Amino acid sequence: PRGLSLKEAIALTFENSLNVQIQELNYEIADDRINQEYGIFDTMITAGADWGRARRPLSVSRFDPQTGKEIDQKKLEYPESESHTYNGSVGLRQLIETGGAFSLNAIESRNKPVGSLSAPYPAYEQDVVFRFDHPILKGLGSTITKANIRIARNNKDIAFEDWRQTVMSEVAGVMSLYWDLVGAVNKARVTVLSIRQAENLLAVNMAYAEEGMGVPQDIAQSRSQVARWNGQLISEMQQINNLQDELKRRLRLRPGHEMWNYTLLPLDEPLSIKSQMDPIEKCLEDAYTFRPEVASVRLQAENLAEQLRVRKNALLPDLSTFFQYGLIGWSHDYWRAKEDAAHSRHYSWGAGLEFSYPLQNRRARYQLKETQKSVEQIKLSFRSLLEDLASEVRASVRAVDSAYPRIQLSSQQIAFEYLKLQNEMLRYRTGVSPQQQVIEFQEDLAIARSNYLSAIIDYNKALIDLEWKRGTILQSHSINIAGDDAE
Repeated sequence: PRGLSLKEAIALTFENSLNVQIQELNYEIADDRINQEYGIFDTMITAGADWGRARRPLSVSRFDPQTGKEIDQKKLEYPESESHTYNGSVGLRQLIETGGAFSLNAIESRNKPVGSLSAPYPAYEQDVVFRFDHPILKGLGSTITKANIRIARNNKDIAFEDWRQTVMSEVAGVMSLYWDLVGAVNKARVTVLSIRQAENLLAVNMAYAEEGMGVPQDIAQSRSQVARWNGQLISEMQQINNLQDELKRRLRLRPGHEMWNYTLLPLDEPLSIKSQMDPIEKCLEDAYTFRPEVASVRLQAENLAEQLRVRKNALLPDLSTFFQYGLIGWSHDYWRAKEDAAHSRHYSWGAGLEFSYPLQNRRARYQLKETQKSVEQIKLSFRSLLEDLASEVRASVRAVDSAYPRIQLSSQQIAFEYLKLQNEMLRYRTGVSPQQQVIEFQEDLAIARSNYLSAIIDYNKALIDLEWKRGTILQSHSINIAGDDAE
């Protein structure tokens, strides 16, 4: 056999539980999504290039320069000019928390004239343009700009609560299974005691037979009782093996693990003395404070509040202001055009307002209504959750309160049944009482011992369930989950 303590079983649950690992990855994914949302503040680089070709007529005078007379328009011939243009640009754009954005762009153009009629003009142009845009109504302020970041942070906290809830569930499950195994082992020990009692009765009958006072029917009945108890022991050993396999499954032990081929023997004994109980008001307060479901619903309500602010802001007109300033350099020489821009010989600037607003604005209006209804829905869900928690905690407290008196009563029952059996054995040996009465009293004692063990196991499982319903099971067993670390 391989001894297994409750603390070691809990540690193996943390190490091997797939559900815990899945929730831990969900927590890490939620953390990654926060960084994704911060991506709106990443500096954006832009670049572009285009090529073009244009042929257009040149303007000519309607009057003959020699005679001064107007030329017949039907006979007038317009010379044409052809040009090839090459444009390239590169720029940066940066969003700021208040919702505004600034950009810086460098634009380079080359215009190549084709044909002898084209007048000479600067073929190269270099522009450097700075522009700043900022909303005035819709999208104004960090409350709107960073809303998704705050929602992502809340979602990370929700993932943490889901992780914590899974750990609580796994711990409660493995502890209950551990005590079930303890109970099954102890019941098998009780059956062994019953076998010894039946064998002792058989030995008495055999001794009577040797002395010529035995009754063959009593010997057969005693042997039948020994066989019956051995058959029950076989069934109980099967139940022990089934519980061991289930515990190995919960601990994620697989063939090849150093504990796989061992028979797991629980080392901890269940609590059989009354635990100090907090008032039900304290239990309810703990449930409202520590249950992961409560924290998750509160965080969901915060997310809806963030969405509600964004939806209300979306009803406003899209009004923004902008300012733009640019340096212009141009020349028929490429490098002189760059030098011209660098010395700010030519410039341009502008400022203004931009406005847009959908007349029906149905998308924004109905998104707001949807969010408002979701807010009312989460309020109702929260009320329902608190009522459910209160009912669960009260039921768990009642289970603990009723389980402990059963331990006391069944302990007293064992003493009474043992005394009753001893007296009946004396009566049987003096020939006053029949053997059947002794057998019945042996079975009564076995039942009393079994009831006592069941009461102890039920009491310990009720304590586990109460800690789970209160949300304090991790604190009670010094289990800490902090960020990426779990102990």
